[in-house]
Amino acid sequence: MIKSILSRWLMRECTYLARVFNLSDYASFFDPLHLRGYARRIKRASSGLHEFFDKMINEYQQGTNMDEQKPYTGFFQVMVSLLGTPMNPNDEDQPYIVGRENIKAIMLDMVVASFDTITTAIEWTLSELLRHP
Repeated sequence: MIKSILSRWLMRECTYLARVFNLSDYASFFDPLHLRGYARRIKRASSGLHEFFDKMINEYQQGTNMDEQKPYTGFFQVMVSLLGTPMNPNDEDQPYIVGRENIKAIMLDMVVASFDTITTAIEWTLSELLRHP
């Protein structure tokens, strides 16, 4: 349960930090001042995400999910099974290998996109209900 609460907090924090107005993004001379403390929050959320996804990858590589004692299935299983394989096996000149960072980036995109999509759908539905009761 703590893992679930932590992951919810982490995803909410990431989506909040992705959409919040930060003056330093528009006027870079404010960046060293850290006016609202977003840099520290982003670093904390980033390290939390790295730990979260590293733990998931390690659990899969051990073969089971520690909470449910059964193997992962689906998209995550496919992603982790690609770990250490070349992205394009036919390209011998520049072998790009799928690494942990690649998998973590794709998983983060998928998770954040799912949260944002639900929020957008609910917001759109409520606005339509308010306009057309």
